[in-house]
Amino acid sequence: MSLAMPIAASTIRLFRATLLSNLNKDYVLYAKARGLNMRTIMWKHVLKNSLPPLITLFSQYLGYMVVGSAVVESIFSWQGIGTHLVNAIIARDLPTVNGCVLVIAVIFVISNIFADMFNLALNPRLKFGGNTPA
Repeated sequence: MSLAMPIAASTIRLFRATLLSNLNKDYVLYAKARGLNMRTIMWKHVLKNSLPPLITLFSQYLGYMVVGSAVVESIFSWQGIGTHLVNAIIARDLPTVNGCVLVIAVIFVISNIFADMFNLALNPRLKFGGNTPA
């Protein structure tokens, strides 16, 4: 809870802002004019276009939660990579500090790669190296 509450607040705020922004787009007006009900418009059009910023933000926060776990694990006396990292820093055990930082960095990079792949699956126009229309 202590790691998730600040993240949940900003994630909900971003999601609300992107939903409201997408509800004011021309494709929503066109879908309403075609006679689609609001539930179909929300699930098939607005939600699909609102998810990429949310996925990117969540993947960033996943890495921050791993790093922030060091503080939470130290406060609540839980054993984990965060506690191990703090103990290694206090003992000046540089190989262990390097290993923990490497593991945290790999988790951060992998979560960002998965977010990019998921965003690409949602929107194929984001293909890498291609020319995007203006």
